[in-house]
Amino acid sequence: MQAQEKIKLASEYTKLLRNLLSEGQDLPILSYRPPIETRQYGIIISREIYLSKIDSFVTPTNDFFLRSHFPYPQKVILNQWKLSLRGCFPQEVDLSLEELFSFDHTTQVVMIECTGNSHSTTKDMKEHLTFQKILRLLDPSQWKSILAFIRGGQRHGMLSTGLYTGVRLHDVLKKYSPRPEARYLVFRGKDRGYDNLAHRLKGQKHHYERSFPIEELLQYDPLLCFELNGKPLSPEQGYPIRLIIPGVYGAEHVKWLEGIYAFQEEFHGYFMDNYYANIVEQEQDGNLIQVSVPVHALGPKSLVFSVKKLKDKLRFLGIAWGGIHPLSAVKVSLDGGRSWQDSELVCEAIDLSWTFWKYEVPLAGSNDYVLMPRAFCAHGQCQPLTQPDHLFYGNNAVIPAQVSIKP
Repeated sequence: MQAQEKIKLASEYTKLLRNLLSEGQDLPILSYRPPIETRQYGIIISREIYLSKIDSFVTPTNDFFLRSHFPYPQKVILNQWKLSLRGCFPQEVDLSLEELFSFDHTTQVVMIECTGNSHSTTKDMKEHLTFQKILRLLDPSQWKSILAFIRGGQRHGMLSTGLYTGVRLHDVLKKYSPRPEARYLVFRGKDRGYDNLAHRLKGQKHHYERSFPIEELLQYDPLLCFELNGKPLSPEQGYPIRLIIPGVYGAEHVKWLEGIYAFQEEFHGYFMDNYYANIVEQEQDGNLIQVSVPVHALGPKSLVFSVKKLKDKLRFLGIAWGGIHPLSAVKVSLDGGRSWQDSELVCEAIDLSWTFWKYEVPLAGSNDYVLMPRAFCAHGQCQPLTQPDHLFYGNNAVIPAQVSIKP
């Protein structure tokens, strides 16, 4: 499907949604916390979307969620910008924007969800403390972000869907292939800074870097993007180039991309081992040890974003996605998971976007309703009912939505 066809289809889906939203009285979802509006607290820059304000298939650029660990890079001079290819490449390469733009362009509709969206509460945070996280607690520049987390509890607004235009990473790597022994690619952003007190005392700044096994990366269709929703990336969204890997969590979508490094050995950078990774136990030489496992692939997930009270019924509207695989269904339960019914998919996904669904239930006077939505993908995966205790990041467990009907 060509870019213009995708834009037209997204516009049609928006009209369908707005027709549904135009009817009835809005009811607040009592079990969802409001989003954090603060754009910067400490060194971390963050913004969530209002789920209750979703009214379009593609998220407007100014409403896109944000998550950055360091301030935006300043003074990007386009005719001096280079994308460096280093490490296990036959030779060092520095690609200019003009050279990068010479590859075929493509546009994909992509839903991005922050790896920490719907993450655990402060109780679970205590159970996942590491030495590096304790050092962050001691750094005064982090206190505002930690306080926001403690006050916030579980939120669900760190996600958006956008039209991303760029060139395929696989096309670039086909021309500039890593050497056969290369097994990992590391993507480095231009943003850098101190993340905890020890780094600050040592004067040790870190770039934001994420790594991917080359073999695993072949399952995806990564883009080196320069446009969002038909316009050049804004500074806060990664201008001039960012990595987009449809089907994986937001931590992998490195902004302000300045380098791709190929390595033979697994990369253990600071943001690989200490962020957006779950601590799990693995057996080694007959002993159980704790290891840090990066969170990559999205799983099926669904959220309610609107509840409408009509004359004789309630209408639940939601978003859902299948992860790396297409969404096949969203089932809902109003009795705590004892029985499940099919919702109606309002539209289909475009590429690996979200899609909309609705479910209507007859009103039964004054009552509380708790609806549990559960997404299923075409590959047979479904949302787990609960999040395993050892998982802090990548929470795709069922999230109940509670509303109350008063007399």
